[in-house]
Formats: sequence, C-alpha cells, structure tokens
Amino acid sequence: MEKVNHKWISAKAYAEATGLGPEKVKQFIRTGKLEGLQTEDGYWKVKVYSEDAVSRKIYEKEVERRIEAETTLEMMKKILLGVKTNEKIN
Repeated sequence: MEKVNHKWISAKAYAEATGLGPEKVKQFIRTGKLEGLQTEDGYWKVKVYSEDAVSRKIYEKEVERRIEAETTLEMMKKILLGVKTNEKIN
C-alpha cells in the first residue's frame, strides 16, 4: 500500500497557519502559486504535504535545474579540456 504524503485543509486553516489572509490563499490557488482547488460546494482546499515530501511542481523544477547545471558542467568540462589540449600543442 502506498503511503499518502499529503492532506487537504481549508483555505482558512492554511491562512491561519501561515499568517496569510484567506483571500490571498485563494488568489495563490487561482494563480497556481499554491496547489489547491475549489470544491463543488464552493469551499477552497489547499494540498499540504508531510514534512518529507514536496509538491510535484517543486520536484519538476528542481529536476530541470539539475539538468541545466549538469549541462553547464559538461560544457565547461569540454571547454577546459579544449584549453588543456591547446596548451600541449603550443
């Protein structure tokens, strides 16, 4: 059985826990800054992860940053190897 690493809480509870206003929380959900939804009954819910988890959005952003860093390192390695090779020729 897969462990659930999140729960849904009300926008009001999230606002109280973070010090944000409830309307700001709803705005963040609408703009995608917070992972959440509005129920059919009109209630706003925020997806909150356990301490050992991050949202998929954050995970994917970190994967992208790692790929960019590895690409940059590979390019720098090639440049440095080229400089080293040119020094031996001269």
